[in-house]
Amino acid sequence: MEIKDEIISYIEIYKKYDMFQQNVALKMDELVISIGCFYCLDQKQCWDDRADKVDKKGDYCIKICQHCQTIPIENLWIEDCISSDLVGPSGIKLFRSETPPGEKFKALEHYIIKQNPELIQPCFTKRVAVGINKKEKIYNLDLEIKKIIKTCTQSILLYMGNVQSTIEVLKQFHLNMVCFDDESNKHTLLCEEIMPNHFMYIVIKNNSTQKTKNRFGFYNYQRFFLDIQIDIFEIKTLNYSAQHLCNRIRNEPPEKNINEIMKLFESTT
Repeated sequence: MEIKDEIISYIEIYKKYDMFQQNVALKMDELVISIGCFYCLDQKQCWDDRADKVDKKGDYCIKICQHCQTIPIENLWIEDCISSDLVGPSGIKLFRSETPPGEKFKALEHYIIKQNPELIQPCFTKRVAVGINKKEKIYNLDLEIKKIIKTCTQSILLYMGNVQSTIEVLKQFHLNMVCFDDESNKHTLLCEEIMPNHFMYIVIKNNSTQKTKNRFGFYNYQRFFLDIQIDIFEIKTLNYSAQHLCNRIRNEPPEKNINEIMKLFESTT
C-alpha cells in the first residue's frame, strides 16, 4: 500500500500541470486501480542479481515475483540474462522488488504513453496566413462582418487553394461570425484538414458587445463595439499527437481545453 500511495501522489502532482500531463495522469489513474501487486506491477516477474556468475550466462536473472504467490514456491528462477533492462509480459518494465516507487511511476508513465501516443506533446510547423484585429464602434454589424469575411476568404484561398475543405471551413467561419450575442466574449477554434497532415486552423477571439440606444425617445437603434482578433494558420503535423489534436478540434467542441489549445498553437512556430 505504501508503494501504491506514493505512485498516486506522483499522479496527483501531474494533474496540476498542462493538459498533456493531466491526460497521462488520468490514464495512469485507470491503470493503477487495476494493479494488484505493486512490487512487480502485475507482471508476475521481477529481476535479481545472480549469486553465481562464473558461467557467462549473465549477472542477472528473471524470477517469479514472490509477493504474487498465494502458495510458496521453492524455486523462483525463470531464466538468466545479461542485462537488468527487462520488460515483462504486459510491456511494463521489470524491477527488483525493492525498487523505489518513483522509478515504478516513470515506468507506468512510459507504458501509458507507448499505448496512447496522442498524449505526448504535439509537434508541428505553423505558417501564418492572415491576422486581423478590429476595434471600433460600428452601427452596421452585417456590413462589417461581410468585409472581414471577404478579407479572410481571399487570404484563405490564396494560401490554401479553392478546394472543398476550404469551402467547408469558410461556411463554419461565416456562421460563427454572424451569431452575435448581447455579450459575446467568445473564443472559437475552427480546424479543417486541407490535405493529408496539413490543416487550416482559425482562432477567433471575439470580445465584441452591442447596446440598444434610444434616440430622443422616438426610436431605438443598435450600436456595436467591435473587438475581434482573427488569426488563420496553416499547420503541418509532424507526429501522431499533433494529428490527433487537430482532428479533435475538427470533430469535438473544444470548450473544455480551449485556452490551453490556443496557448499551444500560438506559442509554437
